[in-house]
Amino acid sequence: LYDGDKLSWDKAGVEVHPSVKHAGKLLLLTSMSYLIIQIPAIMAGTTFVANETPETIARAAEIERKYAAIGIVVCICFFVYYLYEQVRDSQSGAVDLDDKLDIVRQAAIADGKISLSGAFYAELLETAQLHEQDVEGTSSESARLLKGTDSHLRLRNLLRMFFNSFDHDSSGTVDINELQALMLTLNERVSKEDLADLYKKLDKNQSGTIDFEEFCDVMPSYIMSRAHVIRKKTSRAAGSAAQAGH
Repeated sequence: LYDGDKLSWDKAGVEVHPSVKHAGKLLLLTSMSYLIIQIPAIMAGTTFVANETPETIARAAEIERKYAAIGIVVCICFFVYYLYEQVRDSQSGAVDLDDKLDIVRQAAIADGKISLSGAFYAELLETAQLHEQDVEGTSSESARLLKGTDSHLRLRNLLRMFFNSFDHDSSGTVDINELQALMLTLNERVSKEDLADLYKKLDKNQSGTIDFEEFCDVMPSYIMSRAHVIRKKTSRAAGSAAQAGH
């Protein structure tokens, strides 16, 4: 908020996403169909129990019958229009599915349901394959090609939230102990040896701490190389199980 706008009716407060504004307008529009039957019911004089007699009820039913039919038609039209608007919004980008996916991924990682590698490997791999035919065994090169892509930007945004939560002194850096806790929070189970190797790769300027840019530069290659290893182990295990079955 700007100081000059803090008392404004239309510029102060939390700004909602355009899709929420659009949905609110649709809700207001469709609720108008309620008046088609309610206004005739009020005019018929049966609003209060004291006015309800067999004669007034019969007269009100006669009056409301045609309005009820009109109301049904209007409700059906509004419903069809609502479906049309939802399809149009989803195709036009008014509803950003990538943003929703990022929120779901962040929550899943925070809840321990998925690791960072599991959340981003498929997307990073697909993006890398747009630049080269085979990315197996070339995780560093693939990660370099990913810089500036939408996948890399979304990864940065997610990492920023987790990284900041461990930057307790707001210095913009983390040490090796904080890195270990950060990796555990990202559900990346790394041994002490692997953690030490990762720390050396991250601390490029050998300052003894890791800043966010250093962290982000290495994470794509880390995700892809780690996922490659897991895939190879899974393939070997599946092959061994198949041979044992024969």
